[in-house]
Amino acid sequence: MNGNIRNWSGLCGACNRSDFSFDAMSVYWRVAADCILNPRPRACSDSAGISNIHDMIAEKGQIYARYDIFSGQIGSDIVSLSFYGSFLPGMRLHFPTLAESFLKSELSQSRIRPILNDPDRYYDLNWIWFGLAADSGLIKEMTPDPQWIRTVLAQ
Repeated sequence: MNGNIRNWSGLCGACNRSDFSFDAMSVYWRVAADCILNPRPRACSDSAGISNIHDMIAEKGQIYARYDIFSGQIGSDIVSLSFYGSFLPGMRLHFPTLAESFLKSELSQSRIRPILNDPDRYYDLNWIWFGLAADSGLIKEMTPDPQWIRTVLAQ
């Protein structure tokens, strides 16, 4: 698990500072979105370490909701679909076959449908939407060019 980003916000009440969990997983989406929107070499070069996530899936078969970043020990038996949504755009950039696998399994309609009307699953649905929107091109299509934004702000 070494090389993954730790929970940096400190907002996870049940987590400690050496956990890789919900706070940390959003970083992968943000870095992939930066690559998609502003193809910066640093963002597009796997600077967040999505390859570590790929390796964890290869070793464990799935992603769990919490790991200790030093030992790699699984800290929760919960599998959260929000992780798959957050990781989807980065996987598409670096491991497209695994991204397709996500869409056919963890992010399939049959997996998402049961949680659609459950208010306790809002967080999962939010990250699933973010992942699918970035992966499908919707976010790039709907986001103005950064140069246009700078021009408008300079007026």
